[in-house]
Amino acid sequence: MMKLNKIKKVKLHSEVARIINNYITENKLQTSDKLPSERELAEKLGIGRSSLREALRVLESQGIVEVVSGKGIFVGPRNEPITTLANLSMKLEKKMTLLELYQVRRPLGSLSIELAAVNASDEQILEIGKHLAAYEQVHAQGLDGSDQDRLFHMAIHKASGNFLIATLFEFIFFHWDNFHFDKETAYPESVPLHRPIYEAIKNREPKMAVKAYHRLMDYVEKLILKPITKNN
Repeated sequence: MMKLNKIKKVKLHSEVARIINNYITENKLQTSDKLPSERELAEKLGIGRSSLREALRVLESQGIVEVVSGKGIFVGPRNEPITTLANLSMKLEKKMTLLELYQVRRPLGSLSIELAAVNASDEQILEIGKHLAAYEQVHAQGLDGSDQDRLFHMAIHKASGNFLIATLFEFIFFHWDNFHFDKETAYPESVPLHRPIYEAIKNREPKMAVKAYHRLMDYVEKLILKPITKNN
């Protein structure tokens, strides 16, 4: 039986998610089998509860686990499309580049944001605004806002009304976090570019939302291409 070994230092939630996924696969756990509790997982992996919960949210969105309030964490149904996506995610882990992820993220995100500006419910728009406010607040405190940034974008993709798009973005962000930006310079400059996206979605202006999104993606592209240009 595979053991859960302590991580030397706290890492990104995506890495924690992969460890738990490997644990399920290598121990041949089946649907509805119970996993260790949150407390036990956090202790054995040597991580905080917040990182663990974020990892569980990613796994739950992929159908890999099911978190039942008051009962525990169980192996999820892993229906065929989600399982295939999770397996693909594991296979691509060491081969995929950030530029390749970006090349998929930009056009897919443009479609998603256009749909969100049309399809989002009032409750979903409030949810998007809540995550944006949290992102701006963390930035104002001089802290890393990458988690809040991801939650903001995922709220938009879920509000698109297209389940496939939202699922693909779980995959994209699952791997996006493995690539490291210079957050001290990247995030402060990109934070103000998020609010115009939200305002356009709130005002039901698809074209304005897409235009604002591409301004953000232009900035992201510069961050990605900068080290490539430097290496060349």
